[in-house]
Amino acid sequence: MVCLWLVCVFIACVSLTSGLIVNVKPSHLVHTKNDSKQRSAPSSLIQTFVPSFPLQPRYGEFVFYNQVQNLATTLRNTLSTLFILDAFEKTSSQALALTATLSFLARDGAGMVSTLCFSRYAQPFSLSTDVKRWRYAADITCNVALGLEFITSYVLNMPQNALVLSLCLANCLKSICGMMAGAASGPIDFYFAGRDSSNLPELNSKSQAQHTLSNGVGIIAGALLSRTVSGLSKTRSRVILYVGYTILTLCHLIANARLLRTVAFNTINSERLRIIISGYKQLGRIKTPDEVAAEESLLFRPGFGFRCRKLRVGVACDGDEVLVENEGVIVKENRGVKDVLLKEGVTTLEGHYCGAAGTATLSFGDFEKSLEEAGWEVKETQLRDFGWRFREEESTKNIE
Repeated sequence: MVCLWLVCVFIACVSLTSGLIVNVKPSHLVHTKNDSKQRSAPSSLIQTFVPSFPLQPRYGEFVFYNQVQNLATTLRNTLSTLFILDAFEKTSSQALALTATLSFLARDGAGMVSTLCFSRYAQPFSLSTDVKRWRYAADITCNVALGLEFITSYVLNMPQNALVLSLCLANCLKSICGMMAGAASGPIDFYFAGRDSSNLPELNSKSQAQHTLSNGVGIIAGALLSRTVSGLSKTRSRVILYVGYTILTLCHLIANARLLRTVAFNTINSERLRIIISGYKQLGRIKTPDEVAAEESLLFRPGFGFRCRKLRVGVACDGDEVLVENEGVIVKENRGVKDVLLKEGVTTLEGHYCGAAGTATLSFGDFEKSLEEAGWEVKETQLRDFGWRFREEESTKNIE
């Protein structure tokens, strides 16, 4: 009964705002100064959650999955707080308030330190070029943190010091999650704002309203669920919480993966270039941003894409074996790594294409033209370039 009630609340919340956005028409977004007194309740509700500028085709789908993952996180946070307080009550029932206060202070302090460390050692280039990977990595980190709190505070009978240390580690992961998600949210918001910075304030305000709705419903549902579970037997409550927590975690991961698939960036990074080139070799045409968005990987993996460990573009070193040599581009093999030497005036995109395509029959000029026709941005890319260019027989660094 509890699980059924939880599912009903879950579906009702995520359907409310997303349904408004999916069914809204452009005419609903236009109003004059004289119609403010005649607005209906649905119109006012639409203006609360829906931006007034023209929306991206898949914005409603994005909001739906965003509401699902946000509600799943809110419910698990509520349950996690219940588990933590229950664990402190078991370990130190005589000084619960003082123990919990000091433990929460230590947990928050650890989170602040981890935030500073991540800001210091994070790679700005990777954060800007692998937005989707960092966003999904943030979601996985959040799940690991909540899972750690759940296991240590509810499943295991840990001593108080070990419990505090575990909570500090979990909050460190939460803080890192917030940093990664915050860094990734900027490009995603800019995409749904129609790549117009003037639309960003309104989009952010509507997103906050949507999050407020799902957070409010999540807190109420979590409180009612906690009260319902507390009245059951210990064995039955554990089963319900285990099953519910697992379902919410799976919903969170699946919803975030589907959410990121709705974002079709038209800027080229290493992963998208790999899919474009392999798609051309298989299909004989350039895939569109929407097609690439459905295929690009959301997970980091060792040696993924064309990172400098596999392909180095714009370097000044010589390799052992010349693989490709044409006007302006020289690709050499150096201990299993491709080094691409570029002449002055050669773009980063051309260097990556020559280094990655290998024996592709399509010339770079035709390739670049096909990219533009498919809707890709070719003037500005998110490809790594070490910045060196050569003139005849000398290397000089291109400082722009």
